[in-house]
Amino acid sequence: MPCLALPFLSPCVLPLVPSYLSFISGISLNELSREKNNAKVKKIALLHSIMFILGFSLVFILLGASASLVGKILLQYQVWIARIGGAFIIDWEGKVIGKAVGIRKWATEDSLDLIEYLLDKKETDSKNQ
Repeated sequence: MPCLALPFLSPCVLPLVPSYLSFISGISLNELSREKNNAKVKKIALLHSIMFILGFSLVFILLGASASLVGKILLQYQVWIARIGGAFIIDWEGKVIGKAVGIRKWATEDSLDLIEYLLDKKETDSKNQ
């Protein structure tokens, strides 16, 4: 349990606590330090803190759920995404090699035939499995 207090008491976090409490509770530091409305202030701060935590949690839960949904949708097209990504990488590398070596047009008929053969071979291999 003491491990949980250690990050809270760090020099980076501790100075932020008064401003955090003022922001969450909607009450200034002077009003927080007064003792006559202490119970009311604590209830307001607790309620606002709970709502802040619930709102934050809801946002991140929804972001995680939507990322999972997008991942499941993209998983269906994994083979095509890999092929298109491979084509982009081959094209980019060809341009880099072309600039380094000084070749103007790297995509000759032979290299395009080889790429087409490799893509067809991958497709037949994936169907056989």
